Parts: sequence; structure tokens; C-alpha cells
Amino acid sequence: MLSSELLRTRTGKGKIYPQFCSIDSEDNAEKTATEHDLAGKLIAEFEDSSRRRKTRGQIYDVISEMEPDYDYKLVRGLCALLERRSSFVMKRQSSSSITPSELRQVLFSESSRAGLATSDSKRSVIVRKAAQMCGISEAEASDLIWADLDKNYVLEKFDAISVCDLLLWYNMSLAQTLLFRCTKLRFYIDKDGMHWKHVLRTLKTFGLMYTLERDSTPAAKNGNAGNSDLLYCIVEGPLSIFKMTTKYGSAFARLLPVITRTSFWGIDGTISKKTGAGDKLYRFEMSNKTTTKYLRATSDHGILQDGAQSYDSLVEKKFADILYQHLGKNDRLGWRMSREPGPLIAGSKAMLPDFVFERFGRRVYLEIVGFWTPEYLRRKIAKLRDILADSSGSAAATAAAADTGATINNHNNAASDMLVGIDSALLCSQVSEIGSMPGVFLFDGKNITVKPILDHLKRIDRLIEHDAVAADRQIAPDDLQNDLMLLHDFALKYMVPENSAYAILEKSAPGTYIKAGPYAISSKKASEVSGMVDSAGSTRFVDMCGIMLGAGISEECHAELLSFLGYDIIWPDLNPANAQVRKKSGL
Repeated sequence: MLSSELLRTRTGKGKIYPQFCSIDSEDNAEKTATEHDLAGKLIAEFEDSSRRRKTRGQIYDVISEMEPDYDYKLVRGLCALLERRSSFVMKRQSSSSITPSELRQVLFSESSRAGLATSDSKRSVIVRKAAQMCGISEAEASDLIWADLDKNYVLEKFDAISVCDLLLWYNMSLAQTLLFRCTKLRFYIDKDGMHWKHVLRTLKTFGLMYTLERDSTPAAKNGNAGNSDLLYCIVEGPLSIFKMTTKYGSAFARLLPVITRTSFWGIDGTISKKTGAGDKLYRFEMSNKTTTKYLRATSDHGILQDGAQSYDSLVEKKFADILYQHLGKNDRLGWRMSREPGPLIAGSKAMLPDFVFERFGRRVYLEIVGFWTPEYLRRKIAKLRDILADSSGSAAATAAAADTGATINNHNNAASDMLVGIDSALLCSQVSEIGSMPGVFLFDGKNITVKPILDHLKRIDRLIEHDAVAADRQIAPDDLQNDLMLLHDFALKYMVPENSAYAILEKSAPGTYIKAGPYAISSKKASEVSGMVDSAGSTRFVDMCGIMLGAGISEECHAELLSFLGYDIIWPDLNPANAQVRKKSGL
């Protein structure tokens, strides 16, 4: 950003426009040549000053001579950016450790004793005396007296930049400076979920208040052919807060480079500008189409880089840490949790939930509600009501189907499966109104429990398992030839819940397999083992296990298979060698 006094704008018909520098010579050849000429001269001056170790004052003496030929604000704005690439240090001529402020103290003391210096000769006498007292020469003292003034710092190092990059940087900074006076901003970006995730995470990181909504205006009317049904983000500007703060205004302006990083974007906002008649509001519009000659998505000045995963609050991190203990990250058949999925749309509203749980095409979203301002919270709750209303209807229909044994169709309506967690410490009248609605639960931010979340996922698990069994599924004939089948492997191959694997197998080939522990054993194999066990003539459990191992039956199946074959296992103690097997009564 630039300082407000360097902002260059033009207004007309209720709109305000930044006076960008053109990068394309075809836009306005004369104007572009002038701006490029100025940028080149300023860069050359800073490069030369770095080599010759000029002071800041000497540099700006040269720059002041350029100002009559160019726009003063443009000259100073470009210089402000070039200074950010410069390293100025205090000029030191003396080998002594005395500082300028210490030398001035000696000088003023000596001047007070000797009397006011009314001539150059008398001034020279005082300086010479002070220099002797400090152990330096008169010339060194003269250079050191005001060496710590800003204008006397010397340019030690300058990080060179091209003319094009400098002008791109200037244009971005100019737009950011204008947005500092914004009361509200509305923008859209590329529909790619990763772009939205990055932008909205940045919004949260900066502490900006926002809402999402969908614009269903036909493409022909909103001027974005092929991009109707756009998702918009509305950000509350720094001037909409009761008292404008520099921190919030800076964060608001820093959002712009993140938006323009995408290839498709557009913003419009309301800018407050001071005029002779007081503050006046202007409309500000900008998009990737209108700024192709002024902004580039490849310019990285001020753009936030993607970093390691971070959390927006300690509460979110606590939830994630506990949930990851219950959900296996590498379990392909279980629930997978991820943070901040793509925007979730319900009717005309949209939002970005904090977490999403996914399993076999089902999604359960989790939103952690925090407090911002009363108005923000009211909008947030209104949006949640819309989503939860949709969710209640879908969930009720699904439950009814399950109770009647009907086929459950996978519904991809994200709003149908959603949980909303509200910190009980932030409870207010608006929150209490929806506290009893399905999908909403209260938690204690200090002692977080994830039981409501896990209970909800278990309920969805039952629906998923029912759905998997009810679906028509073709099992490969070769799989039905196996005498021993691990149900987990079968579930992975056909991507079905492990708890439903045997039911699916039984539905495809009734009576072909029996279930014993984690395995499915063919009825033929089970009959073969039954004959071997019956003719063994032993009642020791370990002998029976040896027979089943010899038949290729895994140890995990032995006890359950014996029970299926009509045997009871008697355990007089915990030693398997003492366990006995006997036929069940009546068999």
C-alpha cells in the first residue's frame, strides 16, 4: 500500500477509478512512454546512488528536479516503493564510538558556556572545542553532528527491479490504498475449490468478516457469459466498523493480491472519499478483464504464499486433534476428515464449513460457530437455518426409507448431512433459537468432546451399510470360487463397508458362504472341516485347531467356526491347552 496522500484517482458518474500506469504501449502510447520513462529514471537514480553511496537527501534533491515534468504523486509513489527495496544506513566518518546525539550534547553544552555562535568563526571555535573533547577532528565532528537525521542516511544496498515489475507493483499498491477507504467489498473468483479455500482461509487469517452468497442472475445480464450462478463473497470493509482501525484496514487491502492471483475474478465495492462537501460514496469496480493492461496474476508483490496447515482458532485445532484419534487417516473404508472443503451452497446462500467427513459418497459437514459482531452472527445463523432446514427434510426421508426396508439412494445434497457446533460460552438469544434443531450441538470450548459428532457418524454408517446391501452389485465369478475369503479384502475390492461385506456376499450367492470371524468360508469347505472334526476322536480344543489349520482355516476363525459346526468350547482356565470341545446338546 501507499500513503493516502499519494493516492491517484479519478471520478465520474458516481464511480471512482485508480489512475493505473499502463504496461501495454498500445493502450496510450504517449502516456505509457512517459510513465515508463519516469520509472526507468527513478530505478537508474537508485542504482547509481547505491554505487556512489548517496544520502537520502541527495537522492530526493535529484528526484525533486523531475517532479515538475511528471505527476508529483506518481513520482513520490514510485519512490516509496523503491525505498522498500533499499537499505539505508547512518553515515559514520569517525572511528570514535561517539554517537551524533552525544556529540550534540557536548556541542550544546560548550555553546551554552561560550555564548551563542553569531558568526561562522565563532561556530568553528565551538565545534573545534567540542571535537577535541570527544577525541575527533573538526571535520569529523561537522559530518557527525546531523548524521542520524533521516535525510543524511546513505543508500548502502538497492535490490534492482525492472520497469514493468515496478509499474505492476505500483498499480497493485494503488488499488490497495483505495480499498483502505472501502465500506464493503463484493468479489468472485474462479470456481475452482482450491482457489476459494485459499482466499477464504486468508480472510479468516486476516480476521475479516465475510458472508457468501450465490448470484443466479442469467449470464447475459451479469456480463459473465458462461459463468452464471457465480459464488460471491461479501466482505465488511474497515469503514463499516464502529471505529476504523489501521490493522483492519491494512488486512482488508492485503486481501486484493490474493483475489487477483486467480485467472478469473471480479470485485465491486463502495469507497468513501473526502470532498469539500464532506465524505462521499463512490462505486469501485475491477475485474481480470478490465485490468489486463495494469495487473498481472504472475506478479507476486505482497501475495501470501501457501504454507503448512494452520487452524483459525484453538478450538478448531482441539477438535481436529481429538477427531484424528478416532478416525484412521489411512483407512480407505472408514471416515476421512479434511479441513475447509469447497464452498457449500444452499438456496441463495453459501458458506465454507470448517471440516468435512467423507465415506462412500456421503459427506457430513461440520461448522464451528464463533462470535464476531451481532450483525455478523445474525446473518450466520440465518444462513445455518436455511441449510439445516434442507438437512432435516432429507434426513427424515432417508430414515423413513431405512425403517421400511426401502432402497436408500445416495443423496449428494451437502446440506442434508451437516453438524453445527456452538460454544456454550457464546450462547445468546439467536443461538438458543436453533440449539434444539437437528444437527446442532453445544460444546464447552475448554473441555471439548466429540461424542455428538461420532454418534452422528455412526447413524450415517447404518444408512451407508443398508444402502450398500440394497444396491445391485455384480460379484466376479472367480471371487465366488474361493474357499476362504477375508471380508476386509472383499470390502476394499468392491469399495463397500466391511460390516456389509458378508451380507452383500450372501445376497449375491445365497447359502454359498458362512461367516466366521473376519472371514467368509465356503459351505463346501465348512462341511469338509466338519467331517474331519467329527472323526478326529478328540475333545481337546488345541487338537481341533490343528485340524482346521491343516485344512487352511485361519486361526482367527477357529472358535466361531466350531460354534457354527455345533460345538461348545469349555474353558476351565485361561490356558488353551486345557480347553475342551463337546457337541451342543440336541445335535
